[in-house]
Amino acid sequence: DFKVKGIRIDLSRSVIIGDTEKDIETGINAGVGRKILVRSGHAIPDERASRADVIVDSLAEAARLIAGGRSGALNRSTVEAR
Repeated sequence: DFKVKGIRIDLSRSVIIGDTEKDIETGINAGVGRKILVRSGHAIPDERASRADVIVDSLAEAARLIAGGRSGALNRSTVEAR
């Protein structure tokens, strides 16, 4: 758990969204439960090597996944099937 100003955050149930593999590594190092890599209009050099749980085309798509409560159910095979 992580605590800021009296608010406890369960990082294992949290989501990090980033547009570089370094962002994903930060999430892994912090113990974040779900890591979403966003293409944001540019190619990811080696998507198959990414440690992200899911890779999406836009921040809006990542937000829809989270808002729909499905971020925990997504995995790499879901993305590769697209």
